[in-house]
Amino acid sequence: MKLLCTICCLLCLPSSVFASSLLSVVDAEDKRLMDIAFWRKQSRAQHPLHRARVAKALGRLQRPVFVPLLQALLLDSDRRVRLQAAFAIGQYGWDKRFFGAHRAALAKLLSTRLQTEKDVAVKHALIEAVGKHAFTKAPLWLIPILQSGHAHLRAEAILSIFRAKWERFRKQRGLKKSTPLSPRLLDMFSKLATHKAPLVRRNIAYYFARTGDKRGFSIISTLAKDPSLWVRFFALTALKKLKDKRGAKLALDATHHTDEHIRIVAIQAAAGLGAAHRLPVTLFRDPSYHVRAAMVQAYGRASKVSLAPLFAMMYDPSPSVRAALMSTLAKRLKAQSVPVLQHAMKEPSWVIRVAAVRASKLLPKGREALYQKGLSDKDVRVRSATVMLLGRVKGRFAWEAIKKALSSSLLSERGAAVEALFHRKEPDMMKVAWAAYQASLSKQWGEVRESFVRLFARGKGSTSYLQKMLTDPSSFVAYKAMKALQKRGVKVVQKVNSPALTFTPHRELVFSKNPHIVIHTNKGKMVIECYAKDAQLHVANFVGMVKKRLYDGLLWHRVISNFVIQGGDPDGTGWGAAGFSMRAEINPRRYIRGVLGMPRSQGWNTGGVQIFFTHVPTPHLDGLYTVFGRIVKGFDVLDRIEQGDRILKARVVMGSATKPTQ
Repeated sequence: MKLLCTICCLLCLPSSVFASSLLSVVDAEDKRLMDIAFWRKQSRAQHPLHRARVAKALGRLQRPVFVPLLQALLLDSDRRVRLQAAFAIGQYGWDKRFFGAHRAALAKLLSTRLQTEKDVAVKHALIEAVGKHAFTKAPLWLIPILQSGHAHLRAEAILSIFRAKWERFRKQRGLKKSTPLSPRLLDMFSKLATHKAPLVRRNIAYYFARTGDKRGFSIISTLAKDPSLWVRFFALTALKKLKDKRGAKLALDATHHTDEHIRIVAIQAAAGLGAAHRLPVTLFRDPSYHVRAAMVQAYGRASKVSLAPLFAMMYDPSPSVRAALMSTLAKRLKAQSVPVLQHAMKEPSWVIRVAAVRASKLLPKGREALYQKGLSDKDVRVRSATVMLLGRVKGRFAWEAIKKALSSSLLSERGAAVEALFHRKEPDMMKVAWAAYQASLSKQWGEVRESFVRLFARGKGSTSYLQKMLTDPSSFVAYKAMKALQKRGVKVVQKVNSPALTFTPHRELVFSKNPHIVIHTNKGKMVIECYAKDAQLHVANFVGMVKKRLYDGLLWHRVISNFVIQGGDPDGTGWGAAGFSMRAEINPRRYIRGVLGMPRSQGWNTGGVQIFFTHVPTPHLDGLYTVFGRIVKGFDVLDRIEQGDRILKARVVMGSATKPTQ
């Protein structure tokens, strides 16, 4: 942790520098300037802090043409420049366009620098970069690191090998399938599983939790009893992934742990290993609603256990627990659960009604009546969930309901209908979609049209529609249409401008020290420290919106146990936006427990008003979503928040974290 703090400090520059000589660099980054001549000149500036700031900007702009500039900066005499360049180069690993000779040259440079770089912080960033690029030979390059005496470098090397080997990541990048972990590396991992540094052991557990390499069972068996919380957490997650029934006892033993995050994953692991019937029924009375919900879900996978505890949970005070009960009863009772689901459609909580609609897809019959109730529900979230579900339901009833929703005046409902079209095969589907697109040309439907362009890009017989979309009012939609046509080999004569830039209205706010925000919820309050130097625009945007009371009364519309809570959507549906988009400010801070991050859509520069907090460490988010703060007080509140809970108010703290301004 100390090394990571050092890296973050080195990669942050004094506000006085930002305000003077670096103003042009910051402004060019914010405007996404792609002029290679400008950046080449800036990268040769005399002051090392200037060159370091240029490297940071180039890493966030992510254009392959800038990589040679970063390669030169990686050889800079100043460690601050090299550190920033190494992190920036790593960010290019997410870019599918970076292949061929340029990738080969970068691989050669990084493998050499791994051997010659003396500075520990820079070397750490180089190790991270190698993993993000998922070079085939990366594990071989990292063997000397695994044998070194520096714990943080070893831990990062393990994480880097995970990224290089993880098939889901490689598939997204268009890379060839990876080879299994070599026996030599497997043996090294086995020895490192007893390393004194918890972070090393945690990353070993995380590797197997993500890759599911079944050869790691003996390693995970040891780590599942580790005294360190997060080592044990990821080891139990790995047990579920490895699917070795010998791990059932380890999972069952962990259900008695004092930490609720451990109990949750232990229940999930036991259920996944066929031991749900052996889970202690006392867990149905656990103080954590997450644990009780996990128990309800576990009983959905156990056909031999009594239903009595489940019926008792129908009166649980938590809407999340009762919502989890819907799918479990549908699985266990089949058609006999219809009366229960119909009764649930009368519940005051929209969370439960949404769950009842979604559970109906598990029924052998009686589904249509529930769909009709969902479509006529007073809450748009329930209607939208129903429409989305109907995308996979065959027949005229579903098709007519989707067509009707395509003309809805509400963003989330019309958006759900477009998403449902991705699963339809009606002969007139494209024609219907085009008519709905033409009725969605005003500014308010911009996000819906982004879904339409994805639909037409995937569909057959849609080339003529894509050509017409080149004149879309949104330059982003027109640009995506152009890219889809080019991918099909269609020559685009018409000029299409790059997506129009938008900026947070609060971008001029600056801070001499990290501001603190107090978020009051109906479950208590959380105090957040914002990282102004790491993500200046995100913090300015967040503070500015808090000062305008924009978060007051908004929902936590998305909560996933042992992952995140997400809120701040003006609509409370997940479709709401701020009316502008911010560029990403990816930085070296990691997604540990309680971190404040910025959600985004498929594009990098699509942040706005929504926010999320992590329940647990989530390394797979590192380098992909902007970190701009962390909870410093109120972790218990984080764990108590449920889907549908509210932000009562959010206030900027002046001075200490105990006296919010009014």
